[in-house]
Amino acid sequence: MEIVFATWNSEKAQWIKKGLLILPIPIRVLFAGEVDEVDEVGNTFEENALLKANAVPMKSNRIIVAEV
Repeated sequence: MEIVFATWNSEKAQWIKKGLLILPIPIRVLFAGEVDEVDEVGNTFEENALLKANAVPMKSNRIIVAEV
């Protein structure tokens, strides 16, 4: 199992990753070019986070987290 952060903001990714270091699950951020950036065209922060999370391919044993 791994947790993937659907964010293109490296500062936010590192901040979130530090906070979850206590979990016994591998945590990683997206690599540049791994997933196309998402236009945040939602009407709310939640809608934009869902757009980002849905851009990451689903695989078994993967949890996708998007920041708002």
